[in-house]
Amino acid sequence: LMRLDENNAKRKRILDIYNKALGYNNKSDYLYRINMEDRDGFIQYALKNKVECGVHFKPLHLMKPFQKIPMSKEDKINVEEVYKKTVSLPFYDTMTDKEVNKVISLVKKYENLYNLNK
Repeated sequence: LMRLDENNAKRKRILDIYNKALGYNNKSDYLYRINMEDRDGFIQYALKNKVECGVHFKPLHLMKPFQKIPMSKEDKINVEEVYKKTVSLPFYDTMTDKEVNKVISLVKKYENLYNLNK
């Protein structure tokens, strides 16, 4: 806890760099999520380039304990569509500028290679 403010400031700096470079307006101080039409393809591409990305949220209605949550069919479809595109990029306070720039470069290169839009 003694370094919480310092670590939060470091993540905020990375957040601002990502937002500016990638065109997002994310505000989270613990995850940096983007949208990729081919989420799984991008995750594999990043992994081949030694960058580990992830999928951190599964829709609740797809988890057994929560399958009976009242939710319209349309809402379920919308949530599942967002889930299929959401990728969490590396985002931690000890990231170097080189690491941050590598992630940004990979995102942009992948989008350009496959002509993908957000």
